[in-house]
Amino acid sequence: MPPVAAVPVDLAVKVLKKYIAHFANDEFPQWKSEVWKKIANDPELEGKWSIGSVRTNVREDRRGILSEARRQCGITVNIISNKKSNVNENCDISKESHEDCDEDNLNEESDSENDDIHKHERFTVEISRDLWNEIHSLQPLVYKGRKYVGFKPKVWTNAVSNAFWKQHHLKCAFVFKRGRITQHGRSYATIIGRCRAKDCHNPVKGIIKDCPGEVGPVYIEMFCRDTRFVKHEDVKRPLNGTERLKVQAELLKTHASAWRKEKAKDNIDPGDTGSPFVYNLNTLHQAKKETNIKKLGIKTDDMRDMILAIRNMYVDPSYVNSILAIGDTPFYVFYATPTAIYFLNL
Repeated sequence: MPPVAAVPVDLAVKVLKKYIAHFANDEFPQWKSEVWKKIANDPELEGKWSIGSVRTNVREDRRGILSEARRQCGITVNIISNKKSNVNENCDISKESHEDCDEDNLNEESDSENDDIHKHERFTVEISRDLWNEIHSLQPLVYKGRKYVGFKPKVWTNAVSNAFWKQHHLKCAFVFKRGRITQHGRSYATIIGRCRAKDCHNPVKGIIKDCPGEVGPVYIEMFCRDTRFVKHEDVKRPLNGTERLKVQAELLKTHASAWRKEKAKDNIDPGDTGSPFVYNLNTLHQAKKETNIKKLGIKTDDMRDMILAIRNMYVDPSYVNSILAIGDTPFYVFYATPTAIYFLNL
């Protein structure tokens, strides 16, 4: 006999309906959001699901529990973009390691790491002096009690990958796990990363052989496979760091679709099938939503269950005679001001 599910579908749907306000669109709560814990601790589940089980079952819509809960609450979700990749661009709920989030992980690995990468193609990336000054950290970085001269966290990864794309147009969406300046080593600086696409994982190693001095451009020799003329998954770089702040500021002045169209003009040349920097609409909408929430002073993990809030308003004397009826199968609210009701009854 097949194993019996710990939580029946009917019970899972019943519990999800209590928190349906968090799942009213295709943007799921953050990986560390409190709502996952609240669902797992719901008395009706009796501890049958862990937080991880809740997250997995809801996000993957296993046994159709989320779809059914939405249907019963009258919620129709329109997917705002056709995702071609299963990699999360916001990188705040990805199951992948921190290197996909471009965490600047200074470690003590030797420069001999990935030496065989020199067998790949070599691409020279020019970094202007102004850009170099932006990404080069003048203050030593402290890691495990030791000081390193390195690159500015959450700044250099976007700058280097963007320059690489604009100058060579490889189809890879490179993310970096390490960037280090050794000054007295075999090379002045070394960066290590790989392509974000699941079926590619193209390893990349960048080297600045000699100290770049104080004037003129800086040249990084990048070693990786040439993916310009092969079939490749359309993957985007994570929208993070200062780049995310910049995009969020731009989105306050325009629509996401217009921003994307303008970005495509600057990043995609004839023959290109896409760009790691022309982010999907769901990523842009999420970034803009974060900005609006921040402006309103709302903390993401503190957002209330709006259905429960409306029910509380229904019994609140302050709103007496304003909310006429509430239902949740499907969800609806009939409301009016006392004055409007008075004139309707004339």
